Amino acid sequence: MNVLWVGLSSKADKNNQLVTPLDSKTTSGKLISKIENDLVKVEFTKTNLVLFAPLDKNKKLRYPTNDECEIFFPQLQKTISEVQPKLICLLGQKVTNFVMKKMVLKNCTYNLSKYKTYPYKELFILPIYHPSYIMVYRKEYKDDYVDAIKKVINEMMENEI
Repeated sequence: MNVLWVGLSSKADKNNQLVTPLDSKTTSGKLISKIENDLVKVEFTKTNLVLFAPLDKNKKLRYPTNDECEIFFPQLQKTISEVQPKLICLLGQKVTNFVMKKMVLKNCTYNLSKYKTYPYKELFILPIYHPSYIMVYRKEYKDDYVDAIKKVINEMMENEI
C-alpha cells in the first residue's frame, strides 16, 4: 500500500537550501517517522503542496498565498498520478482546505484521537493535524495522534484486496 504525505510548503535550512519534505531531522518529520517505522509493509512518499520555501521580506518562512498554491497544484496532481497512493494524508488545515476544495470534496472535521477518510476516485483522503501543531501546542496528545493515524492505515491495509 502506498501513502502520500502532503505538507504545505518547503522549508529552507540555514544555508537557504530546501529541506526534504518532512525530513526526519525536523520536528514534523520526527513525528511522521514514528508512524512510518511501525508500518513496514507500507510505502511512504512525502511532498509539499508548494515546492519552495515562501519567505517574507525579513527572510522568515511565511504561509504560501492561494495563488502560490494554485500554481503548484498541478504538480501535486502529477505526483498523485505517479505515486498512485491508496491514501493521501493532508497535513494541517491550510493544505486540507485547499486540496479538499480543489477536489470538490465536502468540508471535513477531525480530532486528535479519531480520523475519518474521504473517498476520492480510486483513493482516500485523510485530513490530519499538522505534526508541528501537535508538537508545539498539543504535545501531550502526540501518542494518540500517532496511534490514530496508524490505526487508519492498518485498517486500510486489512481491507485491501
